[in-house]
Amino acid sequence: MTEAERRRRLTGGIAGASGLTAMSLQALCLVLRCAGRARVRVNGTSMTPFLKPGDIVEIETCPLYRRGDVVVFELHDALLIHRIVAIQRTSSGQRFIVKGDHLRHVDALQPASDEIIGRLRTIYRGEQAYLRNRKLCRAQDIVISHLSYADASLSQSIGHLKAMLKAKLKRKTTA
Repeated sequence: MTEAERRRRLTGGIAGASGLTAMSLQALCLVLRCAGRARVRVNGTSMTPFLKPGDIVEIETCPLYRRGDVVVFELHDALLIHRIVAIQRTSSGQRFIVKGDHLRHVDALQPASDEIIGRLRTIYRGEQAYLRNRKLCRAQDIVISHLSYADASLSQSIGHLKAMLKAKLKRKTTA
């Protein structure tokens, strides 16, 4: 079996994670509803080094999402795979603050439970498969989410501080 055939079999013929057509996205959702699991290929770098371009990930449907979960959701007809770093409770339910591990900021989009397609279950990298539902993996995911959210908050605070200092310096030079 060639590499292309192996990847096609693993992904069930579904395209990569960031560039699905509307039809492929509908097919993915149908597979998830029927089988409870589906596989897609990672194309982006927002989750490196945790996920690398070319990795194949298996996602599963899940009734409950928690901080630290790596989830898949749609944005502008593309799939994003990011980590839940915080949960915001609103009058209309929960919104999830998500962020790519490699990014310095949280996503502007805060999906609700019904907007999340599924949760990462397994990573296939080369001939290795990494199952993510073990207790140690769960603990690592929680620690990473806390650190990632703190890093994003610190970056935002530093940005505000720089802007304030710049404005203050500008006022001093014009006075």
